[in-house]
Amino acid sequence: MHKEIIGRSQAMGHLLEEVQRVAATDVSVFVGGESGVGKELVARALHQWSRRRDGPFLAVNCGAISEGLQDSELFGHEKGAFTGAQQRHRGVFERAAGGTIFLDEVCELSPATQVRLLRILQERQLTRVGGDETVPVDFRVISATNRDIRAEVSSGRFREDLFYRLVVFPLVVPPLRARLEDIPALVDHFLARCDARAAVAGILPEALDALRLHGWPGNVRELENVIKHATVMAGGDPIGVEHLPPDVLASREQSASDDAAPGQSWSTDASAPMDSPLLVDVPLTVRIPVEGSSQEMLARAEREAILATLLATSGRVVLAARRLGLSRATLYRRLKKYNIDPQQFREATEEMKESDLPRWAVDS
Repeated sequence: MHKEIIGRSQAMGHLLEEVQRVAATDVSVFVGGESGVGKELVARALHQWSRRRDGPFLAVNCGAISEGLQDSELFGHEKGAFTGAQQRHRGVFERAAGGTIFLDEVCELSPATQVRLLRILQERQLTRVGGDETVPVDFRVISATNRDIRAEVSSGRFREDLFYRLVVFPLVVPPLRARLEDIPALVDHFLARCDARAAVAGILPEALDALRLHGWPGNVRELENVIKHATVMAGGDPIGVEHLPPDVLASREQSASDDAAPGQSWSTDASAPMDSPLLVDVPLTVRIPVEGSSQEMLARAEREAILATLLATSGRVVLAARRLGLSRATLYRRLKKYNIDPQQFREATEEMKESDLPRWAVDS
C-alpha cells in the first residue's frame, strides 16, 4: 500500500488494485470523488508506481488560476507576449517532461484553454503564447474534479471530445462515510504527524466510537482537522470525547438518541410471528440455511445478516442500518420482529480484540 494512502477496507483495497493496474500504462486517468477524499494522493501513487517515477510530478489546481492566465501557466509564453511578460516562461507541460501532470478541478478550465489542451493531448506538442515555435512535449496527464464531469459535458460547460481524451481510465475515491473501518488507522496516521508540541497519548475507544458516528461531509480532510483540534484540546492527554469538536459531538448525541428509540421493547419469545421479510443486500458473508420453505429461508437469511451486522458494529443500530441500507425505523421493526436486542452485542464485543472477531466482522 502507498505510504500516504491509509485504509484496509474493501473499498480502498479495490481502488489500490486498480491504481496499480493502470499505473504500469501511460493512459490518461481521471480521478473522481468528493472534496477532501484524497484525489491528489491517488494521483501521486499513480506517478510513483509508474515508469515515470523518476520524472517530475506537477500538480495544478485549475480553479486557482485566473482565466486570463490559464494558457500562460499551462503552456508557457514568450517574452513580450502580453503586458508584464518580461521573459520567456516555460509552462507546466514543458516542465513536466518525462513526468506526470495532475490537473485538479479540470472543469474550471475556460473554453479556450480546453480547446488548446485538446490539441496538445492529440499532437503531443505545443506553441507558447505569443510564439510560433513548436515544442514537443512528453507527459502523462491525470485529471480530477469533485463535480459530475458527465453533467458538465451535458450542459456544454466541458467539451465532449476533451472528456474522451481525459477520461480513458476513471477511478473513484470512496468517501470516508463509505469506509468507516479505516478511521482508526487514519487517526493513528494523523497523530503520528502531529507537531511534537501537540503530541498526545493516543485516543480513547469512546472517542473513536464518536468519530465513527459522524457523517464526514468533508471526508478525510475533515478528519485530519478534527484530530488537530482534538490534540490541542487534549493538551498531551489521550483524546477523549470531550476533546472533539461540537459538530462531531452533535452526531454522537443524535446517534445516542436514535439508539434509545423510546417505545421499543425487546421480547425473548422465540415464537413471535414473522411477516414477509425483505432480504437486503449487505456486504457481509453470512451463512444462509437451506432447509424450509422459501419464505422461511429468506427470513433466516435476513436475520443472519442483521445479526452479523450488529456484531460487526458492536450493536450500534445507526451504523448497522447504514450498512444494511435500511432506515433506522425499518431496522428497529426488524429487530422487534426477530426478537433481537442490540444491547447484547455491545456487551459481547466490549472485551473482544479485533483479532478475536471473524474476518467478515473486521473486513466488512
